[in-house]
Amino acid sequence: MIVLSACGIEPHSPQERISAPTVFYPRYQSEQCNEQTRKGSLIVNFKPDWNQSSYDLHSLRFLDCLTKRGAKGDLKSLEIVKQVVLDWNAKNNFAQKTKKWSWKDNHGAHEEHGTAWRTIFISYLYRVVHQVTPNDREFLKKLQSMAQEHGTFLMGRKQYQFNHNHGLNQTMGLLALGLTFSKLPDHEKWIETGLQRAEEQMRDNVSEEGIHLEQSGFYQLYTLRTFMEIANAAYHSGHPVSQSYMQKLDKMLGIAALYAGNNGIVETVPWHNHTINAFDYLKDVKQLPLSPPTPGRDLYFKIKQGISVPGLFVNPKGGYSFIRGEKNDLDITIHNRFLNSPHFQPDPIGLTVNLGNQRIVTYGNYSSDTRLAKDFNVVQVKGLTIQPVKTQRYLPLNDRLNNQNGEIISSGSHLNLDYITVRNQIYPNISHVRMVARISAHFVLVWDRLLSLEKHEYSQSFHFPVPGQISVKGNQGEVILNHQRLAQFLQLQSDIQTSICSTEIHIDELCSFEVSPNGRKVPTPEINYRSVGKSGEFLWILSTDNREFTTQLQTRKSDNSSEKEITLRGSDKNYKILLRENSALLLK
Repeated sequence: MIVLSACGIEPHSPQERISAPTVFYPRYQSEQCNEQTRKGSLIVNFKPDWNQSSYDLHSLRFLDCLTKRGAKGDLKSLEIVKQVVLDWNAKNNFAQKTKKWSWKDNHGAHEEHGTAWRTIFISYLYRVVHQVTPNDREFLKKLQSMAQEHGTFLMGRKQYQFNHNHGLNQTMGLLALGLTFSKLPDHEKWIETGLQRAEEQMRDNVSEEGIHLEQSGFYQLYTLRTFMEIANAAYHSGHPVSQSYMQKLDKMLGIAALYAGNNGIVETVPWHNHTINAFDYLKDVKQLPLSPPTPGRDLYFKIKQGISVPGLFVNPKGGYSFIRGEKNDLDITIHNRFLNSPHFQPDPIGLTVNLGNQRIVTYGNYSSDTRLAKDFNVVQVKGLTIQPVKTQRYLPLNDRLNNQNGEIISSGSHLNLDYITVRNQIYPNISHVRMVARISAHFVLVWDRLLSLEKHEYSQSFHFPVPGQISVKGNQGEVILNHQRLAQFLQLQSDIQTSICSTEIHIDELCSFEVSPNGRKVPTPEINYRSVGKSGEFLWILSTDNREFTTQLQTRKSDNSSEKEITLRGSDKNYKILLRENSALLLK
């Protein structure tokens, strides 16, 4: 790999205007903006330890707050940024290692993800320096030289992750370089390669329904934001992306709104904040160069504006389906397909439930970088580990889909009833079928059935927000949050053992934990049901109506099938639900 020097190429002159559109900055600010730079307290003698292998450090994204202040004329802030960048460049020998890079070098200054973000940052910094201190030719030349080295690195096929969000960020980095450093001979090649890879990322790693297949609400937003930035920059620089790219981008917007639901809140992966607001996270959605019709963007703005879009949204390939209601109804998100993708979470057929702005059924263990199956609202098998069907890691994410890891076998909507039924076999030799249904505005039903040739201990669990308190009497229970009843629930299946996790009760093998601000380990409020046998069955109902409710269950069996009839008596109306194998029907 040959690294060309850019030292002999003159940067943009002080009189020239860089007219190409910006990429990412200054519209967005990194999560790594530390409190000192955010509040304006400058560290004059800031000397980072570059021997640390920290992505946050080597991406240089912690400098974007100071750079933004520099763009507004704060020369002291801008000078600090320059000195830190020069120090990083002098001490990390980036170009030398780039020549012989391999995955064993994927750390520190040469970690591919940090390099992608550093590339985007130095592209932004070049524009700021050219605008504010255009006569600092020496520093502009140094940034040009760094740009050439980083472009050479990102063009490498070895470090390009074509089935990972990191590869998408590398793609955005190439586009930022090409549009900013137009004096460099490779700038057109960087733009061309960046756009080609962006098209591949959209085609290969986003389902036909518009779900990014790293399979979490956070990565849906994270990758959507990048796809949007690429589309905007490409359009305004005269290199528009394809129609198929834009059509799928529109679908991604609709899915993002469904993830967010009526409260706008998306659950994140554990190494980020607990939740993020989708509508604050994404910017310039209205300005996206989408051609009508735009059902995804229309859905996005309806939900953002508080307009309810009730219904059942089923996505067999994307892995997430949604039951959405009116503004004061329950919202349910169901994970219906498990995929061995980057950052996958062990939540086979997991679900979360919200009511307006209030989380009802949530995840556990927000304090750790890694969640276990016990941290989700799933069924576990004691002594066994989830073993999804794995595919070759070098396949695009769309080619990794396998029905054994989860398939929707039935779904339907009727007046006051929406349901979805999913089957998987991700525990060895065990078939698991889960039905999730919403009845009326305030009831959730979860019916789990497991079957094996051997005897096992099965456990069904549900988590509630901290610092909720759970109490159980017989097969019924309630959750109290801030001295008010959050929800009631009951287990209709007989011969079930029940346990709870709360502030007073610690069962390490069952309970999820969080670390409080004072460092104390606190269990996530959780209800856990256990059953032993070759088969296991759980039938759980939750209500967010504060008034009492009762149920009656009748089971009828024949030679080939069985059905359950549930009479649900709520405060305002009675409901009779018929469960037949994989379908649900609301009887008159």
